[in-house]
Amino acid sequence: MKTKIAAAVALACLSSVALAQSKQGTDAGWYVGAHLGQSRTNFNSSDYSLTFAGVSTTKDDNDTAWKLLLGYNFDQNWALEGFYTDLGSPKMKYASAGLNGEATVKNDSWGLALKGTIPVHAQWDIYGRLGWTYNRSSMNTSFDRALPFFGGTDTRSGWSADESRSDVLLGAGVEWKPQKNWGIRLEYENYGQFGNTLDSYSKTGRTDVDMWSLGVVVRF
Repeated sequence: MKTKIAAAVALACLSSVALAQSKQGTDAGWYVGAHLGQSRTNFNSSDYSLTFAGVSTTKDDNDTAWKLLLGYNFDQNWALEGFYTDLGSPKMKYASAGLNGEATVKNDSWGLALKGTIPVHAQWDIYGRLGWTYNRSSMNTSFDRALPFFGGTDTRSGWSADESRSDVLLGAGVEWKPQKNWGIRLEYENYGQFGNTLDSYSKTGRTDVDMWSLGVVVRF
């Protein structure tokens, strides 16, 4: 279903590009940007919960995140942006009388988004972003003793896994433009899901990630 949504988003982006190219004005042009902020990772409880008695879990689910982007304004209302975002390395920590360990998940994302802008003042815009993401997830686990997982006889004290998947990006923000050729953005984004169901050692488990950030864009 999400693949169909992503395809529809890509089609909408291409359609908007074709329409906007016929309406280019003085606002058309390239720009670059960089954002710094904080990500919040939601660990899927069925993937990251241990069933052993007496084990407590602690989520270290906030981390520093940053984003680089390249965009093109077709006019003052529509733009297309390509981006790379590093969403940090959150952790799930486990502790009990006979067990200690953690699972660290590093998430990053490449994507393409259509940006729709509503100017509300000569120096202020509000905008929304809808796009497609290629989400990559890498998980490393480490425990102080070997544990059985996934209903088999294999026991391990740690393992690593990498996965990729696509999803839909949703975002919204406000931009202040003290000068015509640059601006400052405050932005919220939801990158959707990373990873898949943790049912083998090759899977990373499911996480959902969003991000608040402050950024600067420079127009050419």
